[in-house]
Amino acid sequence: MLRHEQVSETIAHMITSGALSPGDKVPSLRKMSQDAGVSISTVSQAYINLEHQGVLEARPQSGFYVTEHAVDTPQAPEMKTTAAEPCCIPFRDLYNTIFSLAGRSDIVPLGAAVPSTSLLPVKGLLRATRRIMTEEPERVVSYAFPPGVRELREQIALAYTRMNTKVDVDQIIITTGATEALALGLQTVTRPGDVVAVESPTYFSVLKLMQQLGLMAVEVPTDPETGMDLDALDQIMETSDVKAVITVPNFQNPLGFTMPDENKQRLVEMLTARSVPLLEDDIYGDLHFGDRRPSPCKRFDTKGIVISCGCYSKNIAPGYRVGWVVPGRYYKEVLERKQAFNSATPTLTQLAVAEFLKSGEYERSLKRIRAALKREVGWVRHMICQHFPSETKVTNPAGGFILWVELPSNVSGRDLFDEALKKNISVTPGVLFSSLRHYRNCIRINCGYDQDTVKEDTFITLGKLIKKLALGK
Repeated sequence: MLRHEQVSETIAHMITSGALSPGDKVPSLRKMSQDAGVSISTVSQAYINLEHQGVLEARPQSGFYVTEHAVDTPQAPEMKTTAAEPCCIPFRDLYNTIFSLAGRSDIVPLGAAVPSTSLLPVKGLLRATRRIMTEEPERVVSYAFPPGVRELREQIALAYTRMNTKVDVDQIIITTGATEALALGLQTVTRPGDVVAVESPTYFSVLKLMQQLGLMAVEVPTDPETGMDLDALDQIMETSDVKAVITVPNFQNPLGFTMPDENKQRLVEMLTARSVPLLEDDIYGDLHFGDRRPSPCKRFDTKGIVISCGCYSKNIAPGYRVGWVVPGRYYKEVLERKQAFNSATPTLTQLAVAEFLKSGEYERSLKRIRAALKREVGWVRHMICQHFPSETKVTNPAGGFILWVELPSNVSGRDLFDEALKKNISVTPGVLFSSLRHYRNCIRINCGYDQDTVKEDTFITLGKLIKKLALGK
């Protein structure tokens, strides 16, 4: 944890413990500097961050004070009990609309889960790209046939090692993003008409992919803090012929939960006993707010039933489309499909990302990205507390940049989407995250942009629209 984050945590603890109350003046910069053993500039940075989150307010010639809303703690959404019956997956034009809005400069981007390029290590990645183009010009214009550039696979294997997970470099296949990795895994272990168990709610692109493959979804009740209800999954598997399970175990999209290690281990053991493959999409794991990266499910895999997928789209460069899959016992079949459907992933982007990872710049940039995302997630939660109806519920993730918001029961997330779009604001309606069209009064909010792009006026406008819809107007 960075020093200014430690100071922020100290102030936050003083507030939650009651040592500081709303309206109280916090220790001066000099006093806090002496108490914490850090520089005055470090304390200043911490206080400014807390001010952005709405926890502190600066008063001219006086200092920093705890705001009236500093102790606002919105309720978390509750786990929904879903029907444990497999069903077909409906999709309409709304899916395409969400992505089309993400590229429009006139739209406030709370919809698609896309981080701002201002957060990404653009300059460092471009330096790495130029080095590769200069040093290996002939290689960058040549094919990199599957399983992909070895230098990149070595860096990914090293990352797994840091997570206490043994993955050999020759077990990794480079893909064009995590979506291709999931697609290859699903195509390998399922056939049209098969049943796949998913979290509820789950990322809508997973549902779209399953629809395209002709698969049936069975939704498993999912806790907003700990993830998939494993007892419910066990019961579902007793009555349904589940061919695969998909999970986003760390900072899940859209709920933001992190599955505890004991649950990950139990899940892997349950599926191993049944020889049912687990596809894990661990694309947010590096964006943790705490001191330690959470483990992947792959860590607990002793029989090769976990198909582990990842990418660098959320933390390095979405446009480079660099992902990977560790298929375990399904390696040969996944490799054959990769060769048949997409004979090679672009060489330049693989080499550039490998060079960037090897330079050490990635780990340095992650510290900045994590701190920024933690600050923005906290600020958006504060804005929701201030401007949305009091019965609104919102998640509190420990990483990533997604918030799941449960609106008053009579407010349609789809209606809010339509009304917000008239104000040039994009959100994602909750119904997209369920094959059963549940979560009609929910929305997902992207917190991957700073307050220069997403201002308080945006949440004031959304709050007014929600209250108007609640009144039936």
